[in-house]
Amino acid sequence: LAMGTLRGVNEPLFLRPKAYALLSHLARNMGRVVPKAELMDVVWPGVYVTEDSLTQSVREIRKVLGEEMVRTVSKRGYMLAGEAEPPPEMSSQPIVAVVRFRNESGNPADEAMVDGFAEDLINGVARFGTVTVLARNSSFSFSSFGRGEWPQIRARIGADYLVEGSLRRQGEHVVVAVSLVDIATASQLWGDRYQSQGAGLFATGGEIVEQIVSRLVTR
Repeated sequence: LAMGTLRGVNEPLFLRPKAYALLSHLARNMGRVVPKAELMDVVWPGVYVTEDSLTQSVREIRKVLGEEMVRTVSKRGYMLAGEAEPPPEMSSQPIVAVVRFRNESGNPADEAMVDGFAEDLINGVARFGTVTVLARNSSFSFSSFGRGEWPQIRARIGADYLVEGSLRRQGEHVVVAVSLVDIATASQLWGDRYQSQGAGLFATGGEIVEQIVSRLVTR
């Protein structure tokens, strides 16, 4: 199922479409107890569902936004807590996850460099503000080794695209391989290989960030 993306304070939050539709209707009726039957008609128009579906969507909103966000009014329905304001904005930006890069040098001492390079890509994409990039603690739960897990990334952390790659020391140089992948189609949108030396690795990271952003904002 597709997910709605909410702009959180530190990183995106995710609701499934029905939960987002429920949240939106409650927000439009701030201060009013909305009957369950009305909510079911609005969120599932023309479809027969039981109250279990409604309860599940309420539970999802509370899990993402807090237990107190939706109040249950016994035998009547639900109402949204707090001051009257529109629901969180649904982002139209593409969402990308930079997964942990492979250390192809085989030297454990290079792990910090490899992880640091991928984290620099995350920070670089975030600075543009035109692409939503997931934080390291979310995206690094997947790695460039785990190709079999990539289809799960969309369902588990809500990403539409992923950036994967590897670093390998080669004498005085560091060879960087990187790919941008569309998770839904498992197709590679872009990929390249770079050879850097010393501080040139930072310039390489900047060029990769520009390539990622330019390809995603034009899709």
